[in-house]
Amino acid sequence: MKTTKSNSMEQLMRVQLDPSIQLPSVLQDFLDMGFEMREECVFFSSEAPETSSSIANIGTTIFHDRSGYEYALNKIHIEDFVHDRVLEAGWAFVDAFVSIWRKNFTHPVVVTLSYVHGDFGPTCVFRFYKKRKDEVIFSSLDAKNWETPFMMVEV
Repeated sequence: MKTTKSNSMEQLMRVQLDPSIQLPSVLQDFLDMGFEMREECVFFSSEAPETSSSIANIGTTIFHDRSGYEYALNKIHIEDFVHDRVLEAGWAFVDAFVSIWRKNFTHPVVVTLSYVHGDFGPTCVFRFYKKRKDEVIFSSLDAKNWETPFMMVEV
């Protein structure tokens, strides 16, 4: 597993990371809903496309590849589930996701977590896509140079 963090995420982790934080049950419930495989793509069950069109066709036409399609659909806002300690809940979600992924899949995965604290409060976004040859959404260099708090985990 390789984790790359932007400098601003590194700073937040030094200040805010509490190793005793547990994954909130509402986020665990989301993960417990599981995943759906469709045409070599993996989606959160709740985010899986309800289309009869070919994923390969949609993925390559709109998003250029399957990884981009997965990354667009496999997106959750942590702040939609919890209102306190949003970033810490995001970090706990990443850990829980990685553990579940390793138990259920052998294919590599790329996970990202971004965070912004704006005028309306915190926004913490989790996303993932299967890692595929010749389909790169982010490189570790991209993650390191991100201006806002951003973390990429390659499993």
